[in-house]
Amino acid sequence: GPTSLIKQQFDFNNRGIYLGGAFIKNKLFYFISGEQERVSNPATSLVASRNGSSGTGISQAKSDDLDALAQFLKTKYNYEAGPYEKYNFKTYSDKITARIDLNINSKNTFNINYFYLKSWRNVAPSNSGSPAGGRQPSTTALPFFASSYIINNNFNIVIAELNSRFTNSLSNKLQVGYNRLRDFRSSAGGIFPLVDIENGAGSAFTSFGYEPFTAFNKLSTDTYQFNDIINLFKGKHNFTFGTQNSYNKFTNGFAPNYYGAYRFKSLADFYASANAGTANASRYELRYSARKGGEFPFAKIGALQLGFFVQDKWSTSDNFTLTYGLRADIPKFDNSFVSNTVADGLVYRNGARISTGKGPKTAVLWSPRIGFNWDINGEKKTQLRGGTGIFSGAPPFVWISNQASNNGVDFGSFVVTTGTAFNPDVNANRPLNASANTQYNLAVTDKNFKFPQIFRSNVAVDRKLFWDITATLEAIFSKDINGVYHQNINLPTTGVPLFGSDSRLRYTSPKIYSGAGGATINNPDITDAILMKNTNKGYTYNISLQLQRNVRNLYMMVAYSYGDSRSVNDGGSIAQSIWRDRTVSGDPNANVTSYSNFYQPHRVIAASYYRKQYAKIFASSIGLTFEAANGGTGTYSYSGDLNNDGLTTNDLIYVPKNQNDIVLEGVNAADTRTPAVIWGQLNAYINQDPYLRKRRGQYAERNGLLLPFYKRLDLNFTQDVMIKTGKKMNTLRFTADVFNFGNLLDRNWGISRITNRTSLLNFKRVETSGMNTGRPVFSFPYLDATNQIPLVSTFQNNTGQSSRYQVQVGVRYIFN
Repeated sequence: GPTSLIKQQFDFNNRGIYLGGAFIKNKLFYFISGEQERVSNPATSLVASRNGSSGTGISQAKSDDLDALAQFLKTKYNYEAGPYEKYNFKTYSDKITARIDLNINSKNTFNINYFYLKSWRNVAPSNSGSPAGGRQPSTTALPFFASSYIINNNFNIVIAELNSRFTNSLSNKLQVGYNRLRDFRSSAGGIFPLVDIENGAGSAFTSFGYEPFTAFNKLSTDTYQFNDIINLFKGKHNFTFGTQNSYNKFTNGFAPNYYGAYRFKSLADFYASANAGTANASRYELRYSARKGGEFPFAKIGALQLGFFVQDKWSTSDNFTLTYGLRADIPKFDNSFVSNTVADGLVYRNGARISTGKGPKTAVLWSPRIGFNWDINGEKKTQLRGGTGIFSGAPPFVWISNQASNNGVDFGSFVVTTGTAFNPDVNANRPLNASANTQYNLAVTDKNFKFPQIFRSNVAVDRKLFWDITATLEAIFSKDINGVYHQNINLPTTGVPLFGSDSRLRYTSPKIYSGAGGATINNPDITDAILMKNTNKGYTYNISLQLQRNVRNLYMMVAYSYGDSRSVNDGGSIAQSIWRDRTVSGDPNANVTSYSNFYQPHRVIAASYYRKQYAKIFASSIGLTFEAANGGTGTYSYSGDLNNDGLTTNDLIYVPKNQNDIVLEGVNAADTRTPAVIWGQLNAYINQDPYLRKRRGQYAERNGLLLPFYKRLDLNFTQDVMIKTGKKMNTLRFTADVFNFGNLLDRNWGISRITNRTSLLNFKRVETSGMNTGRPVFSFPYLDATNQIPLVSTFQNNTGQSSRYQVQVGVRYIFN
């Protein structure tokens, strides 16, 4: 349990200063603030196995193996892989805010605001496209620090605002601004191919090298904005109407596996490849520039966003207010996309055709809304409020830039699964002066695609009860109108159903256009063609009850919420991964919903705050916040490509009713368990898992597994000391925050739970002979193959930061 965990150092340092005053009394004012943040958090609480050690907080990855590998990389390639345990991730941030206010005259004021940010932080490598178990620390794997990356987020923003009051009933706000955002990545370990190594049983062991999505990953955004808002008061009406507009210029770079990515089934395989040149990598991926001279193909696009709105807040009586309005948003693209005429001439799944050089048509997104607030009986005891309408989010323009970056013209790529020898030179396999692509992936947008819109309704009642308690009951429902839905239209529809209880379709080939017979310009090998469309199937609802009391120096609150959340896709920034990372039991392109990543059916939150002033110059306050909720979701999937769609982690498992429902065998030749023994272990695991037990004879659901409740109590203590300076009383404030206070009181409290393994079974093959012909064959890997320890439980204690207490102290001087 947590008693065996190593102690870790968490450092948080935040310091800031702000000043304000007048250059010219009652005329010209200034304000400036600066803040610095320095954070250092443990990247992992797991440590390697030493001398056969095991238990909570200990990974199966052996320290001897990892130490020898790090030394090998240093000696042979002069490559520093960095630590694999007991290292920290850091966050660095500098912020400046400055403002000038000018009272031009009695009817006009002007202000200008400036915002500056320079920041970076270490980030764990992405699990996307990784072996089973991922590239992050787990029960089987410990990646090296060099596989992580650094993300930089910097901006300079200037906004000027003129407020004018023409009459007592008519006013105007005019805003103009410029935003300069620069987001880019860098590697923690320098340029070296990514290497994923498995443990010999199909799960991850370690990773090192250049994080696969980091090379040339940058987004530079320049935004010019113009807004004007008019307020008109007329009788019982408060009219608001205006326009909000921006023009965005983007330079986007994104090239997964640009420095190459190798995968080996075992550490021994990697050594054989590195030392003897054995072509035994189970997978090798590379993306490369197809532009003349090999220059990196940054995508450059522009987008105009126009917005117009009108609203009326109508006080029909002293106790009833009706608010209604209409908004129109119009996103328009420059359409400066490069065309791939060959790809445009092909016919894809179900007769689909594409236009790589065209973005979506310009469409007006209409958003009507209406809301009300009713003080029933006018006694301020019972209030009924609510509203309904359509809402449009800020357009995520990166979705469109995917098309500019994945057009099959600017980049080439290939995947080799028949064996490749390791080479530390990231350019060793890169074609030089590639004149045309014969293998590539595509990301395109349906011409009728519209940016996201949802329909949302809510209704709530607030009621004052006895003992000054206010109760609130509220219900919210949201439904997709223009949700986002990705499909791979290069995936065929033909295949052969599997034989047995799991009868899902197994595709004859993962591609329609596969360059069969030798890829050429006119016979391309298209790894995938991801089409972005709309769906209206997703929805969310939430019902909550809250009680609160705020009397004198004491505030108390408790609330419970119940909800559901379903989606077709959960979003993301990369077209291919949005499609790839959705686990399915049928057609990977199906427009069907399942539980979303944000599904959390139950949540309880409570808070209490008390403040006491005494001795004229002192004030003490204490606050407690408690939260209990499901700790997230999990998805049971196979490791391996059961349906032959080219993906190895997206197939939901079929939960067998009995041994006749599944064909089992050992993981490898060293695994001597009989099918009966393996079934006994798998059956015991299913029986102890409440979710799987009730899903027998059915497919698992995406995000269907709910993690157990976590319970967290946070404490704040604040001590104020009032200091008289001249005629003013300033405040010296000391604060102490204890996050996960319960864990400080008792090391067994405040611990969250995570899964041991959700890649439950390894798909090995489809049997081609004997009594099981046509049936898939699976293995049920050990939890610890070395010590032959089977997987017997779903959950384990989370040894990470969320299960540990943290103490933060602060001091602040407030000038009044």
